[in-house]
Amino acid sequence: MLTEPGGNTRANHYGLAIAKLDNKNYEEARILIEDLLKQDPYNLYYLDVHTDILIAEKKYEQAKEFLQQAYLLRPNNQVVTLNYANVAVKSANYGLAVHLLRNLLYYKDDNILAYDLLSEAYKAQEDFAKYYETRSDLFYQLANYPKAIDDLNEALNSLKPDARLENRRIEAKKRQLQAEFERLQRM
Repeated sequence: MLTEPGGNTRANHYGLAIAKLDNKNYEEARILIEDLLKQDPYNLYYLDVHTDILIAEKKYEQAKEFLQQAYLLRPNNQVVTLNYANVAVKSANYGLAVHLLRNLLYYKDDNILAYDLLSEAYKAQEDFAKYYETRSDLFYQLANYPKAIDDLNEALNSLKPDARLENRRIEAKKRQLQAEFERLQRM
């Protein structure tokens, strides 16, 4: 039992699991965190550490199964979705990662980690137009307008010649960012 007298608490076991993970004692970390998950299976802190342990052990399929169940219970929860997408990227399941992250960003469009993971997935798929556009969104969130505009230019340069609609959409986005940046500079 994890609530014995003398400080043997869940918080102590959680901290110990993290320390064991940091020291690459994955099996010991996993035993501790799995005991905690048995007591509180919906705890997002435990879920996060459990996922980190499975990733460190390169048990991607096991992590995906674990997170798929959590995602079904909590679709678009940031912790669950980011962990699930991270495992998808690590296991080269880029389509799943893109799907999860685009859904999350639809509801929470200021999540820097989601933009970072999404750009990584697009890069791995060699979809450079989307990669640069997503990086632009990331730099916009960080209020780095010059870099955001530069990445939109890279996205435009990466488009196929027949992608006229995408070209117009990205051009419009670039003009909007440039106008916003100019407004901010005048303040």
